[in-house]
Amino acid sequence: MSRKQRISLTLALVIVGLIVVSLATTFASPGGVSTLGDFVWFDENGNGVKDEGPEWGDSGIDGVLVNLYLDDGDAVFEPGTDDTLQKSMTTGDDPGTTGVEHGWYDFTELGDHLGWWAEIADSNFDHGGPLEGYVYTGNNANNAYNGDEPRYVYIPDTLTDYNDADFAYTLKDEVAIGNLVWSDDDGDSLHDVGEAGIDGVTVNLYNDLDGDGVCEPDGDDGSPVATTTTSGGGVYQFLGLTPSAAGDPNSYYCVAVVSADVNSQGYGQSSPGGSHNPDAADNDDDGTVSGGYVVSEPFAATKGGQNTSDADDPVGYADSSAYMTVDFGFTNQPNAVTLVSMRANRSVQMLGIGWGFIGVLGLAGLLYRRRR
Repeated sequence: MSRKQRISLTLALVIVGLIVVSLATTFASPGGVSTLGDFVWFDENGNGVKDEGPEWGDSGIDGVLVNLYLDDGDAVFEPGTDDTLQKSMTTGDDPGTTGVEHGWYDFTELGDHLGWWAEIADSNFDHGGPLEGYVYTGNNANNAYNGDEPRYVYIPDTLTDYNDADFAYTLKDEVAIGNLVWSDDDGDSLHDVGEAGIDGVTVNLYNDLDGDGVCEPDGDDGSPVATTTTSGGGVYQFLGLTPSAAGDPNSYYCVAVVSADVNSQGYGQSSPGGSHNPDAADNDDDGTVSGGYVVSEPFAATKGGQNTSDADDPVGYADSSAYMTVDFGFTNQPNAVTLVSMRANRSVQMLGIGWGFIGVLGLAGLLYRRRR
């Protein structure tokens, strides 16, 4: 073989080698470095679209448990049987970016040429879970990041960084109102430890139909929207209510306790004082007397509008849509706070009486001297 032929053969082998390397690089397995993920986020208006504004920024929902299952090849979700759980993680901040990105998750080191399922675990919707009271809206639009939950994703034989497995949720279109009728033993308008609830009391719910900001049961506010009876320690709840429309006083709610039911159990009157604002604080008296009822002020029970946290939310309602702060105290001790204060300061009172008596004796002695 001539020198020229050897050079030609060498060049041919080099070209073939480069082609093989190129093909191998193009079609090679990513070697366990593909990823799958993105965000779980709050879809405020429920349209499934990341609208301009907060939904692009801080709307991510942290603490959501996301599971990753390996599909058995039939693209049918069969958790616990044919499809096996591979990994789990909770949503939070992306450590690979500057700033804070809530609701982020990302599964790494995935095998190639395989189907995967990203699932939002059912436990997220349990009482107290990060998605309690939420409903899925990810199918309400047709963007690349929209789709079913759980989400099927196929990872091909090329390196894939899949970042479109988004899951959008909004609050369900219901609110709840409650919560307590109790025996205010010391008459301080606060539900203190040891003060018992009063069962068997009829509680009515009204809309402020005339929008005047005054609860008028069986009057201008018409008939009750709903009626219930306290039980389990004075607790009452109204569930599945249509949310108030923000800025529409006619859609506001008020609660009315039937006084006769409380009086028949030996309680004479509503607690004095209290905030009378049913949405301002928990465990304080919100009642004022109105005819045969003790009523709260009308208030807006909007979806997601409750800012006061409490421990009595009913199952299936997010804290922000559960208005469990409308409480009513009843007592037979209208001056209990004053009496307690007098007892607490009895020693001071006795000291004052003693000095007063000495002063009277001194004054009497002075007058006697002047007469002489």
